[in-house]
Amino acid sequence: MTKKLLPIPQVPVRVAAAINRTTQLAINEAISKGLYRCAPFTVPGSRRIFSEVDILGLRVFFHLSGTGFDHKWAGDMACHVRTWANSPAPRGLRLVEVRFPCNLSYPAGIPIFEDENGTLVDFDRNPPKTDREMARSTISIAVDGHLEDIRLVFQQLIDQGVIAPVHLKSTDIAPDYAYDVVKEVQKS
Repeated sequence: MTKKLLPIPQVPVRVAAAINRTTQLAINEAISKGLYRCAPFTVPGSRRIFSEVDILGLRVFFHLSGTGFDHKWAGDMACHVRTWANSPAPRGLRLVEVRFPCNLSYPAGIPIFEDENGTLVDFDRNPPKTDREMARSTISIAVDGHLEDIRLVFQQLIDQGVIAPVHLKSTDIAPDYAYDVVKEVQKS
């Protein structure tokens, strides 16, 4: 049985990069080139801080662009997944995936939820339409699976000593993040 992992706290871009098994440079380039437009805002001289849902968006972006999708399109899809994951689900439902019809008839995607009984439903609590019923193929992004993996990788990085809680001196201003990278990730 897998231990239920809690949502991770806000983290700086270095930790987000470690969780997504990428580099801070790759994240910053995707943001500066306008490919990943839903990154958290920052001001000059401050760190960009990522929530768990922001890391989910990055993960979807890097996954899709790494499998051959156009980077701008991958960024748009990732931002839609991030928006759905950040939106309140209807009462008693939990977002588990977002489906994107390949003909772009739903450019923001179609959210698929799970009810208390584990049944997949759409926004209206009806069984979601299959690709055949919609007469189109879809690309499905497993939100719950990605979030579970993000939490697992975060815990593994803590266990490996790659990231650790931020220790403050009494004169420090408290940062808006609780963990940072303390040693380089070992490449396997």
